[in-house]
Amino acid sequence: MTSLNSTARLRRATLAAVAAAATIAPASGAFAATYAAIQDTTLYQPIGNLGVLFGMGGDSGGIQYWNHESVNGAQALVQFDGAWLADPLLSGDYVATLNVYQICQTGGFVQGCPGDPGAETVLTDVFIQDSAWSELDPTLGFADVTNTGPKATFEQTGQGGWISIDVTDLVAIILQTGTDFGFSFSQEAYPVVRNTDGNLAIATLCDSESSGGICATGNFAPFLEIRAVPLPAAAWLFIAALGSLGLTRRRSA
Repeated sequence: MTSLNSTARLRRATLAAVAAAATIAPASGAFAATYAAIQDTTLYQPIGNLGVLFGMGGDSGGIQYWNHESVNGAQALVQFDGAWLADPLLSGDYVATLNVYQICQTGGFVQGCPGDPGAETVLTDVFIQDSAWSELDPTLGFADVTNTGPKATFEQTGQGGWISIDVTDLVAIILQTGTDFGFSFSQEAYPVVRNTDGNLAIATLCDSESSGGICATGNFAPFLEIRAVPLPAAAWLFIAALGSLGLTRRRSA
């Protein structure tokens, strides 16, 4: 009788452990690390590097990009703390996301934004920048931005908030080459988008300096996140069941 009661208690404990593993273990294993942007700039076609325009010291006032067929276009560059290349999470299954904060801040030549009537959806490509650059380089121009090759595409459908872009495949390529020059933003592959007032829908992202306007009100600078992919609940159930089987056999022996 004692043996039967012990076995029953063991089975109840095992079932409880299995349920806990299925509920808790995947979440507790979802480790992540973030890496801040260390430089970024906008390259305006007729002028060049906005980060050094008028002695701005690398602060371009926001990351912006639009198709050159609008008359003159812009593309953008961003680079993150290179320590991410040695992140131990990259040795297993992972997801990499590039996180940016979009704002709609009109003024100057920006008179329209993604999400405006007539410009409800704006597409943008993210590429691997294939050459070294500096936000302080006065010779850096529109043509120096990489806008071909593997890419991640994302939609902008609103006028504010965080956007997470899945760049897992791009990160894998960078790891294979061992060279990191950051990422570029381009809309060269898509038609010009204007709102119903005829204004170009220009996306503005907070930059690493976040020194003006809405961007200065919070921690809205770009960052790269590397997150480990946890085991699915079914895997934890299987592991717990194997452990239960082993305990039961040893008890019976």
